[in-house]
Amino acid sequence: MQRRYHHAEEGLSMTETVEHARVTKPKDLAAALGVAHSTVTRAIRDGRIRAIPVGASWRIPRDEHERIIAEGFSPAA
Repeated sequence: MQRRYHHAEEGLSMTETVEHARVTKPKDLAAALGVAHSTVTRAIRDGRIRAIPVGASWRIPRDEHERIIAEGFSPAA
């Protein structure tokens, strides 16, 4: 069952807002970088990767995903 939430400020449903924001999952960024999912999740918690909390999960804005790919990523803090 898909729930739709109204985003009052822009008059968009949550589905449309997330699609509009263009987000990716941490596992997708991990695959693109060739690192473990836990490495990306740890970098999110440490504040090295900007992400949006969605329940117990995270979503990474597409511009952040592209920035990390372009600049490179070092797993060590």
